[in-house]
Amino acid sequence: TIESNAVLKLTSATISDCSSTLNKQEILSVFNDPADVFAGEDVSICADSVKLRAISALGLWSGQWSIASGGDNVAISDVTSPTSRIDYSGSAFPHTVSCVWTLTNSNCGNTAKDTVDITFNGPLTVEVTSNATNNKIMQGDTATLTATPNRTEHIKYMWDIPGSTSVGSVKVAPTINTTYNVVVNDTILGCT
Repeated sequence: TIESNAVLKLTSATISDCSSTLNKQEILSVFNDPADVFAGEDVSICADSVKLRAISALGLWSGQWSIASGGDNVAISDVTSPTSRIDYSGSAFPHTVSCVWTLTNSNCGNTAKDTVDITFNGPLTVEVTSNATNNKIMQGDTATLTATPNRTEHIKYMWDIPGSTSVGSVKVAPTINTTYNVVVNDTILGCT
């Protein structure tokens, strides 16, 4: 069993016809497949760009990225870098791209592949509206503020209003001109 790349010399039997002797050598090169081809973990992100995280090619192996599916509006900045950036310039979210990291042996042409899926969810945005006309109320009246994010699953709302809970709408009764803020967080993807 050969554990790593090796060059073997094979010598044939000696042939003698009493006047001369002939020795013949053959050289056989053996190259193992890379045991650690890895394109990285599948990811789902709140952005339109991410760094790929494949394992680097070693020795006689070279790596190259290609796109298996979801390649519309997608660009890989350097297809030979295991940690290249991949950018999505489309506007349809979520958008999943399957990227293939292929290692090729420069001596024998053998290849090894692994695939990683990148899901672009786009940036998380929020719009805040009020039921008050022109955002004005009379002293002693209440207004309802509503935060509407561009997606609704796994969302946590954090208003800067004492006693408010993690809900999309809150009632306020300010006594002076007041600015209210809300932070919206995707609890699965981690974006804010």
